[in-house]
Amino acid sequence: VGSVVRTADAGEAPSLGRAGAIVAAVSLGASASPIARAECNVLAGEVRDPVVRTLLGGLARKGAPAALPPGEPVTASGELIPPPRGPIAFTLMAVTGVLIILRVARLIGRWVLRYRRPAEMRFSAKGVTVVSKTELLGRTLREHETHIPMEALLFARREVRYPRLGLYAGLFALAVGSYFGISLFIDGARAGSPELLGVGALIVAIGVALDFALVNAAPSMRGRCRLVLIPRKGAALALGSVDASQADAGLGRLAARG
Repeated sequence: VGSVVRTADAGEAPSLGRAGAIVAAVSLGASASPIARAECNVLAGEVRDPVVRTLLGGLARKGAPAALPPGEPVTASGELIPPPRGPIAFTLMAVTGVLIILRVARLIGRWVLRYRRPAEMRFSAKGVTVVSKTELLGRTLREHETHIPMEALLFARREVRYPRLGLYAGLFALAVGSYFGISLFIDGARAGSPELLGVGALIVAIGVALDFALVNAAPSMRGRCRLVLIPRKGAALALGSVDASQADAGLGRLAARG
């Protein structure tokens, strides 16, 4: 969108003209992303058209600050969660019933024992610093800080809306289909052992649905996302329930340094 404003202001797109530049400027300013605000601020100092320049300046000042100083870290707040598992590991955990056990245990810990792991990811020119603490029954048990230098960071990504939806849907459909199929087999064979298989398939379905709802669907519906950091050495880190604008600003800071 910023390039459209520049092109129209320079007169290189006669079909757009001044009206096109104004529409593009308004579209850019409508975004809640700090990166879009920063682009408004930059364009306000570049364009020649006084109307477009005034409009961009007002949009940049509206809401959050347009741009942070180069040395100022960008902070993303959320809660530490287990990093995403690979398709093979996830499938094995679902089939063996481990997935539903973990989810039920985390639900009990969260709502009965008030177990929390609030954390912040601070993105700066030197890398990413993760500051977290572990809380139980409202009391802080421990605090931890991890720093990943830029040269040690393999990649960082923001999970898209409903990540791995195809895998979840496939496993759920397989489990439900297996349950009803085995039920029909039980009715025909009148045997007792297939009942255990049917219950196992049902547990797989419940585990997959519960895992998807807790990890992906609920945060996404609240406008939240998941940030994942993969260092060159060591374990991956994941921050859940992150505001999307904070995630974009943090990844934008890393991209600017890259």
